[in-house]
Amino acid sequence: MTKRLAVLIVLAACVLLYRGADFLQSLAGVPSAASFGKVDLRGGRMIVTVVPPVDLDGRPSFGAAMGLKVDDAVVAFERADGTRIPVTGLNSVGDAMRTLPRQGGGAMIVLRRDGNVEREARLPFLAGSRSGPITIARVWR
Repeated sequence: MTKRLAVLIVLAACVLLYRGADFLQSLAGVPSAASFGKVDLRGGRMIVTVVPPVDLDGRPSFGAAMGLKVDDAVVAFERADGTRIPVTGLNSVGDAMRTLPRQGGGAMIVLRRDGNVEREARLPFLAGSRSGPITIARVWR
């Protein structure tokens, strides 16, 4: 076996392992981060820039169903037992989403501007539903 073929096999195995983890998470009902919307890091905060009203299958997106709005600053996640996970980066978002129970519970804590005042809003996670076939195919693209 040549060196190039060995490297190609190792890289292919890495891709399959990486995408396989995404597939298993989708089967387990872990929502995709994109189903909440798009974010931008501004001034050390994770600011929501887009909240899709529906997913690709025509169902309300997780973000829209929760009441997430553009310009909300995501500051923490609250588990079903009440413990808070502060958002310190995108890794903390992924860790929090993997621990969400499918039956709902917990919340996303955001700072929402109301005029000149920022108020903390608690957006509860709703009971999860499986993504439709178009959404799953799009994630696998």
